[in-house]
Amino acid sequence: MRARIFLSWCHRDRPLAAALLADLAPALGLFTDVDVEWWQDS
Repeated sequence: MRARIFLSWCHRDRPLAAALLADLAPALGLFTDVDVEWWQDS
């Protein structure tokens, strides 16, 4: 299975986006049967 995730944020919220990604990336690794593709508005 493939999952695609797009992350968009206001540039002044960059620290919040970085914190979200730091928490989200390890959690996405738990889904070994899912190919997760994510990209962000940077």
